[in-house]
Amino acid sequence: MKIRILVLLLSTLVTSAFAQHGHINAGAVDSNGSGGINAGDRLFMYFEPGTSNTTLSYNAGSGTYGQDGFLWNGYTTFTALHQSSYPGLAPAYNPLGALSGSFLRLKLISITGPAGAKFSFYDAAETDPSWTYQIGTGLVAGDGAFDLTEMSWFEGVPEDAYPSDPFGHIHGRMFATDTAGEFTATWVLVDAEGENTGLLDSLPFTSTFSAAAVPEPGTVVLVGLGIAGLCLRRRRR
Repeated sequence: MKIRILVLLLSTLVTSAFAQHGHINAGAVDSNGSGGINAGDRLFMYFEPGTSNTTLSYNAGSGTYGQDGFLWNGYTTFTALHQSSYPGLAPAYNPLGALSGSFLRLKLISITGPAGAKFSFYDAAETDPSWTYQIGTGLVAGDGAFDLTEMSWFEGVPEDAYPSDPFGHIHGRMFATDTAGEFTATWVLVDAEGENTGLLDSLPFTSTFSAAAVPEPGTVVLVGLGIAGLCLRRRRR
């Protein structure tokens, strides 16, 4: 019985260490009651459970992303919902997706957190920040925005088969800060092609980042294996 309980505990530790991936999805909402997404409707962010608060883990000594500090673990991904039904995305178009021809961007309004702390965004595969916001000062580098629509997805796809879809699902982006604490970012979702699509900017919304030293998934697994080893050793005695 003890062995079974131990296996279940270890399984739970391993599962919780790796099953944390979620999405914050950019789309639109039928704000004028027309029965679908049309010009004059408003963009909207759909949070999957558990994605409104993200942990940044301490990144010591590696030199990655500029300096020692707290680094977003990357388990939460900002995406843009697809509008068409091109194979490889989904079996049918997403009724919450923005209109064809939209190009969605997420734009930072402000961040609150520990006074003087710097909070930065790194695009995929980049080692220099695209933008940096300093608490109490504002943006000190960059424009505080990043693309959600991913045009590279459509390379080689005939335009008439997959016309100007707003879809995007980009992994590898990172947020980082040099100070522990709670950070609340206020954003607005915009359509860079809004003059053509007629979609309105989203209302401001927030997401929270908690910068704290927490075990990495590999550490959690090692701790679980260590506990298993100690328990087995006791049982044999």
